[in-house]
Amino acid sequence: MEALDVGVALRMGLKFLGVILIVLGVLMCFAGSKFLFIALAGIIFVGVTMVSAVILFNLFSATASGGIKIGVFVGCVVLGCAASYFTYVLA
Repeated sequence: MEALDVGVALRMGLKFLGVILIVLGVLMCFAGSKFLFIALAGIIFVGVTMVSAVILFNLFSATASGGIKIGVFVGCVVLGCAASYFTYVLA
């Protein structure tokens, strides 16, 4: 298995950086306050899903079946969705 060349990946993303920043600027200009809460909820979703997945995958042995791994992943996504929803509603 080859290692990922980060420089190549960053150079590919730099082509679209101008468009991404313009789109984010337009969103902030016309829907800034709502967009900030949506962005915060998205960051919470990603963080909670990643942390719970890392913790739960480390609790299971490496020989766990595919069904258990899929179930753990789905559970982590549901937990992330719940945290994101409550962050958006309560923020």
